[in-house]
Amino acid sequence: MSLVCVNGSIIEDYKVHISPLCLGTAYGYGLFETLLILRGKPVFFDEHIKRLNDSAEFFNIKVFSKETILEWLMNLINVHKVCNGRARIMLTATDKALNNDKLSSKLFITVSSCVPYAEENYARGARLGFLSFTRNSNSIIIKHKTINYLENIMGQQHARMNNWDEALFLNSEGFIAEGTKSNIFLVVGNKLITPDVESGILPGITRAKIIEIATRERLTVLEKKVNTEELASAEECFICNSLMGIMPVSFIMKSDYGFGGRKFTKRDVVTFLRSKYLHEINNSI
Repeated sequence: MSLVCVNGSIIEDYKVHISPLCLGTAYGYGLFETLLILRGKPVFFDEHIKRLNDSAEFFNIKVFSKETILEWLMNLINVHKVCNGRARIMLTATDKALNNDKLSSKLFITVSSCVPYAEENYARGARLGFLSFTRNSNSIIIKHKTINYLENIMGQQHARMNNWDEALFLNSEGFIAEGTKSNIFLVVGNKLITPDVESGILPGITRAKIIEIATRERLTVLEKKVNTEELASAEECFICNSLMGIMPVSFIMKSDYGFGGRKFTKRDVVTFLRSKYLHEINNSI
């Protein structure tokens, strides 16, 4: 049993009522954000809620104010006494439209003291592999963090079966897209290369912060179509998301599509950027 927040009310999770007829339950019509909690505060809260509300506008879902969501989140963090952990904010549409044609909604918040990545994970680095099914770069929902997440879950299951830490999607044109729960960067000299939004990716909050930091530190950032051959010339590689921050990649396994595998041992730029990113987090809370 765990306490969760539903539209501001903190109740036991097993008492939460969700109709099987609502759009969120029946069709995955909803959005979510996963946030890191450090020292009892959510990291990059404003950026996460802006993305949530921007996507809600796109999908015509009624939103809640940033101030309201923060109040509800902090109440739940305090009830659970979470110092370091994570939060999940989920906004789901119901089957009713309001007078302004916005779909009515419920907002769910959960928190946990579990931090999934330890320092030994960063020391070892992540092992990646390519999935056999591709990302549709023309999908109208791919740029939004929707609860329609089955494709990602299947990719994560495939990664576990193969002893990978993360699985990568190619898009339908054969270019690198993203991981099931991360964005990817290559390092070539003083350049950072990452798949562009048109490659079929979710533009991550951490991805945006890394681009901002790298630009400030006079590194060149290229958002472009990235093919697997470019992995051969990359000196370093890393993945990122809100919980892991910047994670070095140690190995990308060979695939059935001609990629022969690649080991990464150099981490100079990755270590530098991770240090700057951690400093950015500390300054934000």
